[in-house]
Amino acid sequence: MLGLANSQFNGRYAVAGNSATLDFDEWHQHAQWWDQEGPRVRERLSVDPGTAQSVGQRFGDIGWEVRQALNETLQARAEAGQALGQYCEGVAGHIRSSLASYQQTEADNQQTLQT
Repeated sequence: MLGLANSQFNGRYAVAGNSATLDFDEWHQHAQWWDQEGPRVRERLSVDPGTAQSVGQRFGDIGWEVRQALNETLQARAEAGQALGQYCEGVAGHIRSSLASYQQTEADNQQTLQT
């Protein structure tokens, strides 16, 4: 899932002399991708409450014996999905924050050069 982030994003920048210019639109799109990935991850790793309940019935006696371990595993999976979703949203926020900081620094630098 998250491995796709690098393959789906080809950051663009232009180099002219000793300066580099970022493609802000592309970075904003990259942040949006991370925002959208959070809910997708949560959904993919979520667990249907009925799944754990039905395990004992599906596998007979052995199913009842492993039910607790399976429930713990399913719970851990759902918790991992929540944590990973939050991570995705954090990455998006970090990208936006970095872009804002970069833009402010660039504006300050331009102001300094003009005075």
